[in-house]
Amino acid sequence: MGRWIHATAAASLLFLAGAGAHAFDKRDIKGLGSLTIDAAQGDRIPLANVEPVPAGLGWGLRAGLEIPNTEAKTFFTQAFAGYKTSYGPLGHVGEFFTRASPLSNQAYAELHRWTADLMEQYRFAGDFRFGLGATYQFGLRLRCVEIEAGACGSAQTTKPENAWGALAQLSYVISDTFEFGARYTRIDYKTGGQRYDGNTWGVFMVLGFHLFR
Repeated sequence: MGRWIHATAAASLLFLAGAGAHAFDKRDIKGLGSLTIDAAQGDRIPLANVEPVPAGLGWGLRAGLEIPNTEAKTFFTQAFAGYKTSYGPLGHVGEFFTRASPLSNQAYAELHRWTADLMEQYRFAGDFRFGLGATYQFGLRLRCVEIEAGACGSAQTTKPENAWGALAQLSYVISDTFEFGARYTRIDYKTGGQRYDGNTWGVFMVLGFHLFR
């Protein structure tokens, strides 16, 4: 994992240096807004009095920048900062289709985190892109959310450790402004001395706009 992260950071710096070497036009820089939806994979993280939370499940919002690294615009660096939350109402929808028994409507566990993603993309076959990257997730908080007063009982908010992870994705770009695709996240979370697999498959969409004219 650490080697992947270091390799991604080194590749990003190398390609950005290459971007400065050719006739770089600031009009090529794009602002990005992104929505991600990840399916439940890996382990469930326990919390007292409520169902364990699937570590990988959740939706996220991100904002970032994209910089082309070559004059032919075949390599791109994308950097995002964002927020992701697991389970909660979204998880209840997923659980509805996977469980026969009624869901508890009294309380549920929710995992929040802030994210920073760095991605290197290669454009091939027209507007298809393949990307590899790294993610850093911090400010994690696992808490019990009450729907009925007192439903959480003695459940306490816990703070899993900050975590590094790896990203891989395949996407398609429409009209240079809309990108959508599938991605895989490889990450582990650690809390209370226990490590939990948070690996997940998901989908994402990105809206881009040129910052300079």
